[in-house]
Amino acid sequence: MSTKPHTEMAPPTFLVEADNYKQGCEKVERFLDRTLLIHYDNISCVRVESCSAADKMFRQKVQHLVESNKKNMVTLIEEIQESGFHQIAELAEMKQGFESKLLHTLVHLVDGFIGVDSVLYNLIEDSHHISETLHRKIEQTPNRYWLIHVEAENPQTLI
Repeated sequence: MSTKPHTEMAPPTFLVEADNYKQGCEKVERFLDRTLLIHYDNISCVRVESCSAADKMFRQKVQHLVESNKKNMVTLIEEIQESGFHQIAELAEMKQGFESKLLHTLVHLVDGFIGVDSVLYNLIEDSHHISETLHRKIEQTPNRYWLIHVEAENPQTLI
């Protein structure tokens, strides 16, 4: 069994649709206040690490964040495989414990539930990915879409 850390533990950067940075922050804060999936203490938006889709760095940031989510997923899969599970059918024999927690985290990333392993969270589509349809909308009206980076303390998964 691997003992290496498998994910980044920083709060995610959020993709939101908003008229401006302030409104984007309000959407993120409202979501984090209401979600039952995760809790952070002392949430604050970080302007210098946030940007609208009109910013020349937006695409590069999105690509890096999406790749980081995928990297976390691959790492979780590798850890599950290192524990002896190589075929989906074998999961029926998995006992509750460390491996099942890894699987639970992986499924959250695949299914779009936010968690401590989320690097990018798309609030528009409740996803860790960005659909082609949304990519086209972002290209058409880039000033309406924002990456909002947050800092927070003490991440706690609630479900």
